[in-house]
Amino acid sequence: MIFWTTITTFGDTVVMLPAALAIAAWLAASSARRLALYWIALFGSAAALVTLSKIAFVGWGIGLPGFDFTGISGHATFALAVIPTMLYLAWPAACSGGRAPGVLIGIAFGLLIGISRLTLHAHSASEVVAGCALGLAASLGFIGLASAHARPRLNPMAAAGYSIVLIAGLYAQAAPTQHWIERVALYLSGHAQPFRRANLPALALRPAPVTDWQRESASDPR
Repeated sequence: MIFWTTITTFGDTVVMLPAALAIAAWLAASSARRLALYWIALFGSAAALVTLSKIAFVGWGIGLPGFDFTGISGHATFALAVIPTMLYLAWPAACSGGRAPGVLIGIAFGLLIGISRLTLHAHSASEVVAGCALGLAASLGFIGLASAHARPRLNPMAAAGYSIVLIAGLYAQAAPTQHWIERVALYLSGHAQPFRRANLPALALRPAPVTDWQRESASDPR
């Protein structure tokens, strides 16, 4: 389990959000401001869909009982959006196969993070699949747009700073994003208690896996 816990850490918001912002800053610093805006729009849209899907369930119980779906996996979404994009930009174009190997490695690692969410019982299969699909749509959409523009110049100092951001994120405390989502959902819905996976009709008669936001809510004294 230590292996999967380590792998899943890479997809946490505390790692992926600074990484996504670093990509935007990297592009802007490389005189590719339009690409930076494309990236912000695509990543921001994916993050918004993840957040809205979770708020809808926590606040109003809107889910898909038949698919054991209570919200899009953020880890899977962010990993598949950020890592292939990062390697696409950083991979040397002169290498055999161009930048495709970097993108494929990024996708493989992102999928591994998605698998870690299943192994750790943090999400159902439908939630992880939805996250992987959404993240891939963001990264491949950006790569498609970027391929029509001149390749941004790789600034060694920017690349070094980007690496520091990633490494620092791995040692930071996991962001309590699910706790924040729960508070927002309860405020908007006016309900006193959040909806939980066991509230889904099709799942009420069997044990429900404990999700990250349930663990955080139980351990957070606020």
